[in-house]
Amino acid sequence: HDIDRITSERDTFHLRVQKMSADLSLLHSSRDKKDATNKELELTLEEERRLHQNALETIQDEAHNATLKNACLTQRVDNLTSALEAMQSAQKAKDGESKDLKSTLEEERKVHNDALRTLETEIR
Repeated sequence: HDIDRITSERDTFHLRVQKMSADLSLLHSSRDKKDATNKELELTLEEERRLHQNALETIQDEAHNATLKNACLTQRVDNLTSALEAMQSAQKAKDGESKDLKSTLEEERKVHNDALRTLETEIR
């Protein structure tokens, strides 16, 4: 009777050991799958980080280039504004000179016309 009980306990123990071994094997397999998934996720994350870093560097380069272009355009506008102001000043000087010449011409015409009238009067 003790032998039957010991045999039954031994068989139960073997079944439990087999079940635990199967469970342990499943746990190892599950852990290996999780490790593989984690490794894949790490690689994906690293690739996305690299892509974002490249995109950020591209944006920074474009922003720097835009700043340089803006500075260049600002300088050009300043230069053109100075040139326009110089041209406007020169035009005002020419307009003043032209006005003076017209005034002098009008005075000379008046003197000439007066002289002609005087001559006509003297001739008659």
